[in-house]
Amino acid sequence: MTTGLLLSKTPELKIPELVEHLKISPLASSQPLYLAALLTEVVVDSSNDRIQLFVLSLAKLEEAMGQHEYSNLPLGDPLKLDLMKATRRLNFFVRNFNIEIMRLGSMLLTLEQIQKHRAYIGSGREPGKVEIDFDTLGEDVGEQMDEKVAYLKNACQNTLLRAEFQLKLAQSLIQVVSLHPLAFDSY
Repeated sequence: MTTGLLLSKTPELKIPELVEHLKISPLASSQPLYLAALLTEVVVDSSNDRIQLFVLSLAKLEEAMGQHEYSNLPLGDPLKLDLMKATRRLNFFVRNFNIEIMRLGSMLLTLEQIQKHRAYIGSGREPGKVEIDFDTLGEDVGEQMDEKVAYLKNACQNTLLRAEFQLKLAQSLIQVVSLHPLAFDSY
């Protein structure tokens, strides 16, 4: 569990919360892949938090560049923009959105594997594995696990779409900076 949390790159380790959750959840004792699903949830939540921070910073830069259409926000003066600083900042956003996209993509693959292995565990079909029907160990825990994984897949896909959209926005702002009349003078 500790290795999974370290690999999830969360700002704060959520070990005490996870341990408490594992103690009270009926899924923890009857679903061998539940811990993997919980760790996936931690990764998706921490990715969502990081993306939100990047979005807020990107919005401030967009405002400073005067590249928005919101009437309630002030428009910055693009002629007063430090192009080198803006370019570095935008490249930082692009790199980090790509990292989050990769991380979320790997979580989708993990969730698909959890679904696949849950089906094998429930049916005992996987070659060389003990035939145990974990779904009969508790009322509806199999359905609860399936619902948890489906929810996590949906959350991961939505966060992934958000990251992809913000990546495109950052890339378009890079184009704006590179086409700025003073862009070549500042380098």
